[in-house]
Amino acid sequence: VRVGALAGLELQQADLDLGPENVRQTAYDMGITSHLEGFPAEGLGGTRLCCSPLEMTRAYTTINSGGWRVTPIAVKKVVLPSGRVDTSLARRRRVKVFTDGQTSEATKAMVANVQGGTGTRAQLSGCPAAGKPGTTNDFTDAWFNGFTTALNTAVWVGYPESTRSMTAVPGYGAMFGGLAPAAIWHDF
Repeated sequence: VRVGALAGLELQQADLDLGPENVRQTAYDMGITSHLEGFPAEGLGGTRLCCSPLEMTRAYTTINSGGWRVTPIAVKKVVLPSGRVDTSLARRRRVKVFTDGQTSEATKAMVANVQGGTGTRAQLSGCPAAGKPGTTNDFTDAWFNGFTTALNTAVWVGYPESTRSMTAVPGYGAMFGGLAPAAIWHDF
């Protein structure tokens, strides 16, 4: 817990040093579409109403892709009754928002987190993995956002219809992002 508290303080200081408005803009550049206030706590994930697992996956994909923010696509093609295939819905829309060097440094930090930080439950044998766990106040939400060279995904654990605290989860106790969410991400 002490290591997590230190990391949180370091992140909060980095947010203040960079400026909360710059941190908010970086989140938008990564693909977050939820409204952010630009408060210092947002650098730690302290938002009032944010974000969906799809938004988080998109944001981490921007890092994994070398700085290309992509628009998620659910449909790859439509086969019309005539048999003609329409792939226009699957056109990739992407824009370069970060340099390769910027994303390389972010990836290094997330690889280190999986190898020896709070995300070790996400380690994969024979496959490099990078990721970041997260836990909201009062343990109401727990996340693991991560990627390999071939997969980007986010795992969220919580109560979808309420903000109930997860402080007494059987087998875990208080639910942190590095616990069940990281283990689920690993198994997925």
